[in-house]
Amino acid sequence: MEKTELAIDRMEVLRYLGYRGHPASGDVMVEIERAAREILQKATPRYICRTFDLERKAEGLWLAGTQFQLEGSAIAEHLASCDQCVLLAATLGYEIEVLLSRTQVAHMTRAIVMDCCASSAIEFFCDRIETLERKRQEDKGHYLTGRFSPGYGDFPLSVQRKFCDILDTQRKIGLYVSQSGLLIPRKSVTAILGISGCRQSGKKRGCAACSRAATCQYRKDGIHCGEEA
Repeated sequence: MEKTELAIDRMEVLRYLGYRGHPASGDVMVEIERAAREILQKATPRYICRTFDLERKAEGLWLAGTQFQLEGSAIAEHLASCDQCVLLAATLGYEIEVLLSRTQVAHMTRAIVMDCCASSAIEFFCDRIETLERKRQEDKGHYLTGRFSPGYGDFPLSVQRKFCDILDTQRKIGLYVSQSGLLIPRKSVTAILGISGCRQSGKKRGCAACSRAATCQYRKDGIHCGEEA
């Protein structure tokens, strides 16, 4: 990846913390600035991308040349116009995992703020990777869909292990899947982006396509995050 500094969107952090429609106190903003500085100092962002042909069989959609089936109707619909896809894995690095764990023991409130800052940072990093990959594909006359991660709709989280094995993420970027199926370091993302010969129009994924729909605080408040595909 081209050299780029991470960034943390303070407004996004406030949204994660539940400050919607009313201002945060000065103390909260000081805590956010402190946490943001620590995250940016400790983060060692790394990523890997790999392109695969897609193979459509009677039993479903597969990555050609692998034993990886892309299960579920949601990912099949997302890649309906695509003959290839990009597998992406990205992480802020193990130092962030250590920092968050230590802070949780010593100062839970600070850890919550720090966790939100780290979430903003990994999203920024993935957006930057996607922008670069999108330009590379468009230079070749191809177009990308948006990111689609395990856990969206009926694309199961259980594919994380096979996803990481195929990309060899543990060796290449220090990212692995725990016995319980969680990505470690936690501030990491895996996603699939389809490659199509026609321009892709973004669309709202909607709450039905999110694995957090049942517990989402935004839905309880009558709003949504508004992510696009």
